Amino acid sequence: TGDSSGAMMTEALLAVYPDIFKAGSSFAGVPAGCWSAGWSAASNWGGTCASGNYTQTAQQWGDRVRAMYPGYSGYRPRAQLFHGDADATISYKNLAEGIKEWTNVLGLSTNPTSRRRD
Repeated sequence: TGDSSGAMMTEALLAVYPDIFKAGSSFAGVPAGCWSAGWSAASNWGGTCASGNYTQTAQQWGDRVRAMYPGYSGYRPRAQLFHGDADATISYKNLAEGIKEWTNVLGLSTNPTSRRRD
């Protein structure tokens, strides 16, 4: 489990070490591999990604994760993603990108088949 930069690390660890982790929960993070997008010396923490300005298709995100452990064909950890829309540092847009990424990695549809309202 992680929040903000810890959430980024959570998603990265799920991608890099699927053979070690069973699941992870990310609070206000970014998709695995996104932190390096737009890197420069002036923005060494990946501001392009944090601001929600780095988008890919579900397939591209999934391929990014799969490339972090080439040839791995075992169990993939489950991911639970949370993000509030008032975060001024890590854009809420990253939630949608993370959903695309992990549904692709896990072979799930991005369209829910049921909904539950409490």
